[in-house]
Amino acid sequence: MINQFLVFKSNNDFLFRTQYFKERLSVEFFHALTDGKGALEFVNSLAYEYLTLDGKTIDPEGLVIRADAAATYQEVADEFQKLYHDKKIPKVKEIKAHRIKGTFYPKNYNAVINAYVSLSKVKATAKSFDVTMNELMIGMIILALKRSGKIQSYKHLARIFIPVNMRQYYPSVTLRNFASYVRINYDLNQDENELEHILSFVKLEMKNQLNLEDMVNSIIQNVRYEQNKLLRMTPLSIKIVAMRSVYGKIGNKLNTFDTSNLGLIKLPKDMSEHISHYSFMIVPNLDTPKAMSFVSFKDTMTISFISKIVERDFEIEFFKILKSLDIESQIEANGWEVI
Repeated sequence: MINQFLVFKSNNDFLFRTQYFKERLSVEFFHALTDGKGALEFVNSLAYEYLTLDGKTIDPEGLVIRADAAATYQEVADEFQKLYHDKKIPKVKEIKAHRIKGTFYPKNYNAVINAYVSLSKVKATAKSFDVTMNELMIGMIILALKRSGKIQSYKHLARIFIPVNMRQYYPSVTLRNFASYVRINYDLNQDENELEHILSFVKLEMKNQLNLEDMVNSIIQNVRYEQNKLLRMTPLSIKIVAMRSVYGKIGNKLNTFDTSNLGLIKLPKDMSEHISHYSFMIVPNLDTPKAMSFVSFKDTMTISFISKIVERDFEIEFFKILKSLDIESQIEANGWEVI
């Protein structure tokens, strides 16, 4: 789980925490510490150690970082700093996003639904529409937002926030955060209600948004805030309050919905037989109260829906779309579900 609301004081000031229940192993990370890739490396290493302590003999095959392996500079490198320069970059004017409204759970609770689907079936479906699996999921999110919305006229665009692993552009083994992002902007006032039409839009929009220069510029802009001399001289306690205030007023209002794909996980053969599945969650917030993430292992894709609000209109419509595509799902949920 990637959680921007991890309370450090209640966690001995650590930026992550590990939990277990029966055979389930969970790790929760603050996003400043690492991204999905780094979190996955840690979880796999932890699972490897548990299994070997239990007497299992596992050849890591170079796919798992062992606890007794010497750390390297490359694993802790700050790749953001390497991309930084002080040249002028174009400013991007951001627009407010449509917000999903509903009845919030008390005490900042998050409701979770995990849907287990066939990876090969999802791949085949994406191929039939001539799109990637990411594009298929984004298109389904947009269509579910359209069908679950009760507003007659939308003032703001639906903005889908998607993190991008920058290691695919700049080869790196860093375990620190090395992700940028793109946003897919969609006008919910449009008449089309067919998935095929929405996917055509998403495919073109993704091609336009996955612009390396723009993604690097957004990283550089963030590093500049860190390099600001006045900010660096400000006491940490004041800095934290100020950053949370600015992020709360601006950052979250730019997104309607967050989604992320951790991809297909590969494990050593000896280890793989002891793992049934993975799930991966990104924690939503008050302005973006719903999120969806997915991860694949063997032929199982786990789609995780996380919600801070009680209403399930979006999730119901998403499952209807899955069914219309002949993609069967097995569902599990925590105790906060009302479906």
